Amino acid sequence: MQLPANLCPDDFHVRYRPAFAAWRPAVEDVCAQHGIAARDLRPFADGSNLVAQVDDRAVVKIFPPFHRPQWESERRVLPRFAGALPIAVPALLATGERDDGYTYLILERLAGTSLDARWPGLSRAARASLLQTIGTTMAAAHALPIGTLADLPPA
Repeated sequence: MQLPANLCPDDFHVRYRPAFAAWRPAVEDVCAQHGIAARDLRPFADGSNLVAQVDDRAVVKIFPPFHRPQWESERRVLPRFAGALPIAVPALLATGERDDGYTYLILERLAGTSLDARWPGLSRAARASLLQTIGTTMAAAHALPIGTLADLPPA
């Protein structure tokens, strides 16, 4: 299944990404290529790429060609964060480029709910604690040596 070429970002984000039936076969193709059974696929409603949860075990993210820098960054940074941060980081299970120029990642799915869903029900103290965890995590990420990531955009 070929994903559409030459979609401008507006058409991709407004028309194509919300139409899961149009890109579901591409998620199935990526899963099949890596031997992952994909019985229950559910799209994520938000985000800037084609993202679907696979059987509560994995997440497939498909990046259009104009988001290649996002793919490159995530592909290279996730392994660097694994085991180096005070929070769980999803394992990078597979990565690749499709024949149509779209790139993809397959990630371990971590249990939990989105911050958007939880935030309204949190007490002030719980929010402060969560923000402290976020700050600690950001500090740990920024303390890691840049190494081979120095050439990632932006400069």
